[in-house]
Amino acid sequence: MTSKDTIDISYLVGATRETVDFVGALNNAWETGVVNKSTVWLEMGHHPTCCGFISRTLSSTRMALPSLQRDNDNWSTLTKSLCILYSAGVQIDWNEYHRPFEQALRLVDAPTYVWTNKNYWIQYRGDWNLTKGRAVSELQPASAPVPTVKGFQTSSIHRLTSEHYTESTATLSAESSITDPSLQGVVDGHAMNEYGVASSVSDVYIPPCVPK
Repeated sequence: MTSKDTIDISYLVGATRETVDFVGALNNAWETGVVNKSTVWLEMGHHPTCCGFISRTLSSTRMALPSLQRDNDNWSTLTKSLCILYSAGVQIDWNEYHRPFEQALRLVDAPTYVWTNKNYWIQYRGDWNLTKGRAVSELQPASAPVPTVKGFQTSSIHRLTSEHYTESTATLSAESSITDPSLQGVVDGHAMNEYGVASSVSDVYIPPCVPK
C-alpha cells in the first residue's frame, strides 16, 4: 500500500476474501525499504507459521523468531528467542519477564563457609619466571652482584648464576630464556586454551652423589 491508495469497500473485500499474496507483500516491503536485512522478526502466535515464509522469501533476513511453538515447552521457546534478541542488541525489560514469578521467590539462607577466609594454597613468592616460587632475597642479596659462571650452556640452561658443592651434593642455579629458539618446542609444546604454556627452567638440582 502507498500514500496514493485508499481503504474503501473494494480494499476490505479483497483483504478479507481474496488469497493473501504473502510473498508479494514481503517483496514489496523489501523494495520500498519498509524492511531490510537488519530487520528482526518476532512472530506472535501459537506456532511460527510466517517465520519460515520470511526466511525463505527474504534470504538476507537477519533472524525470524517464534514466541511459541507447538510440541515445544512454551518457556523454553520464549526464553530462547529472548536470549537471541538480547544478544542481537535488542533491549529487553527482564524485570517484566520475571514479574509473574515474583510471588514465588524466596530468600534461601545458605550457611557461611569458614574456608572462604583462609588460603589453602602456598602463596607465590618470586618473579613468576626464574625463581620457581622462591623469593629473590632468598636466592641472592639485593646488594650483592650475581656471579656468573661461564663455560656451561645447554638447550634449556642458558646462564648459570651460582654453583654450590659439598662432599655429597652439588646445587646449581641457572636461568633460561623462553625466547631462545632451542626452547620453542618446550614453550609451545603444551597448549592450554589454544595458547602455549611457558614452563620456566630455572633451578637445577643435582641429586646427592659420591665424589670421585
